[in-house]
Amino acid sequence: MADSARLEIHIINVSQGDSVLIINRDLDKVAAAITKVGWKVPDKPIDYVPFAVAKNVSLLGTVKKALLIDGGDSSYGEDVVNMLKRHGVVDGPGFYKDLYMMVSHFHADHQAGLHTVLMDKEVSKVKGKKTQIVPRFIPGKMFVNPLYDKASVPKNQIFPAFRRILEEISSLSRKSKRTEIVEVQPGGTEAHPTLITPLEIGLGDGVSDKDGKAIPITIKMVASGQQVYVPATVKSGVTAAYLKDVPQKASAVDMNDRSLCFVLTYGSFRYFGGGDIAGDGRALGGNEGTKAMPDPPKGKKNKKKKKNKKLGSSNSHGDVETVLGPSLEWGFPATKLGDYVAGVDKYPYSGGCTVMKASHHASASSVDTYFLATVRPFVVAISCGFKARPHDHPTQQVLDRLDKTLSAQWGVRGSKKKVDNSVKGLYLTEVIQKRKGRTYDTDVHDGLLLGDIVIRPVDESIVDARASSTVVPGPEVIKVQVYGTGDKTDTVDTDNRLFDGVTVSKTGHYPIGPYFHPSS
Repeated sequence: MADSARLEIHIINVSQGDSVLIINRDLDKVAAAITKVGWKVPDKPIDYVPFAVAKNVSLLGTVKKALLIDGGDSSYGEDVVNMLKRHGVVDGPGFYKDLYMMVSHFHADHQAGLHTVLMDKEVSKVKGKKTQIVPRFIPGKMFVNPLYDKASVPKNQIFPAFRRILEEISSLSRKSKRTEIVEVQPGGTEAHPTLITPLEIGLGDGVSDKDGKAIPITIKMVASGQQVYVPATVKSGVTAAYLKDVPQKASAVDMNDRSLCFVLTYGSFRYFGGGDIAGDGRALGGNEGTKAMPDPPKGKKNKKKKKNKKLGSSNSHGDVETVLGPSLEWGFPATKLGDYVAGVDKYPYSGGCTVMKASHHASASSVDTYFLATVRPFVVAISCGFKARPHDHPTQQVLDRLDKTLSAQWGVRGSKKKVDNSVKGLYLTEVIQKRKGRTYDTDVHDGLLLGDIVIRPVDESIVDARASSTVVPGPEVIKVQVYGTGDKTDTVDTDNRLFDGVTVSKTGHYPIGPYFHPSS
């Protein structure tokens, strides 16, 4: 049977920021759209969407459910809108009940671009009347940290404007076309007077298994608000679920620590997204030698040198990863060998996720070695690039932790055990080579710079993993396709330059790639 891919995860290139678009696609409707305009449908269903995009075939009406997570900084808002249009999520301004949005946390490089998506300026034709702000692309649901919790909101003028937008779209005159604002409670839980229950977001069904049972695509929240959900399990010794605090390091609350964290599950495929959460960065996170974040320089004389990544920097972020790692292992257990039966989804590692988007743009204080040993991703994506105030992302420390030559194995938290480095594909949006006279010597090793990154698990591999009674559904079974667009930030200024990315193809409907893991 030819490969197909109904689930799409688009890591949109918003440079030094985050924006992820997740789509559940109806491939039959894509085929119909291609036929309608007179093109021959590709032989393989997995090629339908890239073909349609390359041929400018409208994909409107082919999206079953979509979730937009963050929108980058304000200058990238229109890029996000173009991505939504290009992939058939939206058309003209209006209400889209099957489009959901999520804000991982309220820093500008995550939420400011959403202003452009949600609202537009309408210049009045009547002399003397002010420009009106009008709704643009209105989602059915919006998932956010509590909007009026002082610990969650930044002290700037950008966030109050965003909150006003949310207030407006949730109070539109027609109730059937209002956005439902879902304030995610600490630990990623639902609001409930007595029960502690993780919030789940359904994105509809993907492919059906060999028994004709549809396989759902589901997002389960695991942390937020500086707290982690700890499930009741025999392995953890917890008899009732509870929330565990993430100790605060700085005197002021760090917005990054409050990021919404989740695991997306589609059969035996899992994807981890953690916003801008941090780990330890040093030995407590299992990081050794050059892979550890250096201690900051001491003394007032070196204060200005703290920005130099070779000298190191202080870490004021709370260590979410150390608290979250064990919770993921308890809440997402490995399948026991005796439970390898046909008709159920199977998982090779406790806490394991097939794909991981590196938290905090691969900051040195994030993506700890111990956390990698829990998640064991075989595909890793990093969103990074230019920003007005550079943070040296992605850091060499994280890139070295991910590299199989420099980090053949990862240490396991709480023991002397090690596990093999599982990364088979590392993909980045873009990486700075020079900015305002300063050059960067970042070595991405075997990583590929793709611009927008598209990640799609192959449906048939998910079906086969469920049907099998003997095969471990690890990276040799769950097949993932990755391709890129090559889109990158305009760097006309000669003081700014990006490292060269992968060359965009002039022929075919995949601009870059596709790459398969495992290769085929």
